[in-house]
Amino acid sequence: QLGLLSRVLAVADVYEALTADRPYRAGMTVPAVLDIMRRDQGTAFDPHVFDAAAALAERGTFKALAGGHSDPFPQLRQEPAKFTRIARVA
Repeated sequence: QLGLLSRVLAVADVYEALTADRPYRAGMTVPAVLDIMRRDQGTAFDPHVFDAAAALAERGTFKALAGGHSDPFPQLRQEPAKFTRIARVA
């Protein structure tokens, strides 16, 4: 039995992975991602968490929470060396 936070993160992680642009492919559209994820609802994803996340995604709320980007860490991806130095200090 996974805790609520783990179930939420499972949905959010897959959503981000499929919608974000990658060097080797463009991010997928929200409807396409939700169709793919819906197939795993009840097995890989908690159905209640998925339903709530799908409602947010369909309204564009996920993108708003990420500052208007499908990638919530654009600066990290543009300047990874800067963040690597910070991580070494900590």
